[in-house]
Amino acid sequence: VGEVRDVTAFFDAKAEDLAWNAPQGAWTIVRVGYVPKVFGWTGCYIDHMSKEAFDAHWARVMSPLLSSLTVAERMALKGVMCDSWEAGTVSWTEAFPQEFRRRRGYDVLPWLPAKSGLPIGEPAQRQRFERDFALTVGELIAENHYAYQKEVANREGLVSIAEAAGPHQRHGDVRQMQGRCDVAMGEFWMPCAHRSADTQRFMVRDAATAAHVYGLPEVLAESFTSIDTYWSEAPADLKPCADRAFCDGLTRVCYHGMMLSPSLTDRPGRIRNVGIHYNPQNTWFGQSKAFNDYLSRCSWMLSRGRFVADALLYAGDVDDLFVGMKNPADGLGLGYDYDCCPTEILLHARVEDGEVVLPSGMRYRAILLSERNPRTRNNLEPGKRTIRSYPPVRPVAGEAAMRKLYELVSDGATLVGGRPDGPARLMDSETRYREMADALWGSPDAPPCEVRNVGRGRVFCRRERVLAELPPDFAIAEKGTGGAVDWIHRALQDEDIYFIANLSNAPMAFTATFRTAFPQVELWNPVSGERALSQVAWQVRDRGSARSDVALSLPAHGSVFVVFSSARDAPPQSHPSGRQILSGAWSVQFDPDAGGPAQPVQMTRLRDWTDFPDVAIRNYSGTARYRLTFDVADGCPLEGRAAIDLGSVHALGEIVLNGQTLGVAWTPPYRLPCGTALKRKGNELEVRVTNLWPNRLILDAGLPPNERKTRTNINPYKPTDALLPSGLLGPVALHW
Repeated sequence: VGEVRDVTAFFDAKAEDLAWNAPQGAWTIVRVGYVPKVFGWTGCYIDHMSKEAFDAHWARVMSPLLSSLTVAERMALKGVMCDSWEAGTVSWTEAFPQEFRRRRGYDVLPWLPAKSGLPIGEPAQRQRFERDFALTVGELIAENHYAYQKEVANREGLVSIAEAAGPHQRHGDVRQMQGRCDVAMGEFWMPCAHRSADTQRFMVRDAATAAHVYGLPEVLAESFTSIDTYWSEAPADLKPCADRAFCDGLTRVCYHGMMLSPSLTDRPGRIRNVGIHYNPQNTWFGQSKAFNDYLSRCSWMLSRGRFVADALLYAGDVDDLFVGMKNPADGLGLGYDYDCCPTEILLHARVEDGEVVLPSGMRYRAILLSERNPRTRNNLEPGKRTIRSYPPVRPVAGEAAMRKLYELVSDGATLVGGRPDGPARLMDSETRYREMADALWGSPDAPPCEVRNVGRGRVFCRRERVLAELPPDFAIAEKGTGGAVDWIHRALQDEDIYFIANLSNAPMAFTATFRTAFPQVELWNPVSGERALSQVAWQVRDRGSARSDVALSLPAHGSVFVVFSSARDAPPQSHPSGRQILSGAWSVQFDPDAGGPAQPVQMTRLRDWTDFPDVAIRNYSGTARYRLTFDVADGCPLEGRAAIDLGSVHALGEIVLNGQTLGVAWTPPYRLPCGTALKRKGNELEVRVTNLWPNRLILDAGLPPNERKTRTNINPYKPTDALLPSGLLGPVALHW
């Protein structure tokens, strides 16, 4: 590095002239400069590494708003939110040299030519400098943008939320950035051409793991985002994506989005091409409470207790690790959950009863040295449709991290994984790093051993040896169902809560095995809110590990909470079951103001609206009321267990029985309990069926403006487009 000289004092910037009496030899002149990052969408971004830049931004955006609000208006403003990182690549700020020296312990300027590819120092030194540089950028963004936003917002009584784990963030450890927020926030998308692969659509896991390891109370997500799909999603389509996000650690949904249309009467109103258009102009908005209740129940349940994971993944001193979504292969495998751990959190971990404990209260049975595979990051980019395979990248650990790993294992922790590369940083001591690595893994020249005893702990070079001693937290006996079922586990002092989601579009029945000792199990239905005791056979196996086997049956894209507790209530009783098809002629009333026929339509059999020749029915979008009178068959109980099952319905149906609203059937099995509304004779059943907007928009695309029933700034449909299935198809039945 001594061959590098700073000649800034000899440079006249105005004249673009360097007047330097160079010593003898061949010199390469490198001029280094920086500009504010210009991004293609909206121009310049603020300097995310500067508190002064944030203050200027706050003064321009938030201060005028805060000063103009009345006391009553001010109560409605709860917080501020920073959206996902979309500022491209940043690498400098005015105070960077001073900050670099304070954090890394040496001057950055002599090493800057290495950023342009010049061979400064040895190759290993250049790699460590590059890592030091990237770590400094990440730390400055975390502290001077995300942490400072929280400081300024809290000073004003506001909550600070940031989607710091967004898809475009390349700087630093995103968990470190999320840890500086009041609420961690990720995002997930609906299937669309812009993001078709699951690895492109689900980006909740990083926010969730940050909430776990930093002790944040909730995990928010920009939810159901899409591009160019236009009113094609019903709540039943949204549920599978929400369930997968819940299994990744989501605890609260933030709809993307609700655009307020200037007109309250134009339908579907003014929109933009992004989002699911969750607003009052959507056809099913008035019946959305049932879906919102589902999300609320899941949110409440998944906010209770603490997240349960077996492995704490440590990927070393990284600057670009992005998990995106849960991948069991990254951890211990199927049936085991995990969190990712930044270095700054690892340095504060301790060991209790052989478990690694974080300051947040999280506990893990093992530290897993994660071999990073950048496939997830690359496949996040829109336009990359092919899943590519990349070789794993061994973790690179710094001296401080290696010293902490040795301390934890000596105190009784279990460490899984091979010897990491290192040291990570330019100022690390190679000697001390090697001494601790040798103590954990032995000499690098010696043959690797599968298990080493170090102090009170152990080092496993292969995770298979750990799995032999630790049964999975969740497993399925039936073959071929493992990848189609997702799950997450939370624990309270006297309860274990498992959320189980069927990811397939077909019903599934299987026996699930849970790692819990609590004797009683209840199945909590988040769709209906019903709770029912279930049978459980549990036994204590080797090494004191309790296992509970529970038979589960889930509809297509169904979900359930399996709640184990210490209570010992009476076992559930069996009752005779039955089914009665509700046949007869249905009277169906469409809304003429929405373009439907004025007179009721008689249907002797239930048919798809798109099968009718009349365009008033075939292209109808909105709600139609189906009415039928029926008597109850002998053997059906009138109270308690009977339910109305709609069979197949597009897109949802609100059920009213004898004047009592039973609720909205919006997801398979489209079934609602009758409660006390059922009577033996003369039951009056009404089903208010609502479909989606595209069918009417397809018709209106070929009509002059004065004949259209829809008003919107965007109609992407053509008269020749295929119609969406619509209406009540049945069979409608009474179940008990």
